[in-house]
Amino acid sequence: MLISYLWREFSTMKHLKKIQIILIHLSGWIIYLLLLMWLISDFRTLHEAFVRSIYIVALQCIVFYLNFFILLPKFFERRNYAWYILSILGVITAALFLFLLIDRQLIPLEIRSMMERGLFQKMPREFRSRGFPGAHGRDLITGVWTQKAIIFNGFHILFALFVSTIIRNQAVGRKRDREALQLENKVLEAESTMLKWQVNPHFLFNTLNNIYSMSQLKLDKTPDAIHRLSNMLRYVLYDCNEKNVPLEQEISYLRSYIELQLLKDNNIHNVTYDFEKANPKLRVAPLLFIAFVENSFKHSHIEDTGQSWIRIILKTDGNRINFRCENSLPDNQIAKDTTPGIGLENVKRRLELLYPERHHLVIEEGKEVYSVTLILEADED
Repeated sequence: MLISYLWREFSTMKHLKKIQIILIHLSGWIIYLLLLMWLISDFRTLHEAFVRSIYIVALQCIVFYLNFFILLPKFFERRNYAWYILSILGVITAALFLFLLIDRQLIPLEIRSMMERGLFQKMPREFRSRGFPGAHGRDLITGVWTQKAIIFNGFHILFALFVSTIIRNQAVGRKRDREALQLENKVLEAESTMLKWQVNPHFLFNTLNNIYSMSQLKLDKTPDAIHRLSNMLRYVLYDCNEKNVPLEQEISYLRSYIELQLLKDNNIHNVTYDFEKANPKLRVAPLLFIAFVENSFKHSHIEDTGQSWIRIILKTDGNRINFRCENSLPDNQIAKDTTPGIGLENVKRRLELLYPERHHLVIEEGKEVYSVTLILEADED
């Protein structure tokens, strides 16, 4: 059963990670074996110390991994504390019984070897005072030695249980932290994707109506308008599937949007935009700037008054993108369009998800001017 649990745990790991874990555990046990041999070698030969250390470490390994892979996950981590305590008591009893069986074979041999080597003067005083008269003395020594061996072996069992519990809790804690982080990343990614796809249907509806009107009038700009709208839809549906896109694609999308807005009315002249000082190779999250441009046309109502204006600038300095969009506000504010779109709140949320501590957004609304300034650190291609 223990072997099947071990195999199940390791089968879910990557090959390199399996090797690393095996090497770490193997190295730890070898170092512990050598340390134990050194500690118990005072009254034993090197061979005796090695044999005793081997069986102690072997039984500790069984107790360690039994607790690590079976008892803790099956009982303790499922809050079955009563069953866990009973199981631990059973493991301790079984391990002590095995220790006792082995000690009954090893202790008499070690005592005889120590007597032959004249090492009893190094033993406790109560041993030396007995004088060790023949077989009775050896039996007495064996009994006292067995009692001390039980205490000694019991300490090793508890030590293995304690260390396995500590390591298991740390491993489970790290695993839960990784799972929580992965879940958070998936949630953030899903939320970012959802926000990205909230494209303004009102813009699409108006643009199609404008193109339809242009086609009825058989205007020469109709094919160009259809082409621009087609490119915009292709960009949103296909090119935006990546986490980051070249800045030149985002600029092309903004340019198409502005040109389509200008098709609404031939009298719109106060819209200026400058994208010439931008590095097209930088990569940026798609559809970050469109909401601000959208709102500039919405707030200025540029098609309703000849005094309105819009200025849009996007430039780069190294890997830093500087975007500024500002527009005039009419004296008599017209009721704002309540049709849902990407919205400034969605863009703010996306910036928090995609560029934490890598962006600076300032939105200012005065009596006559509405402005947005966005500075963010992009990635190079």
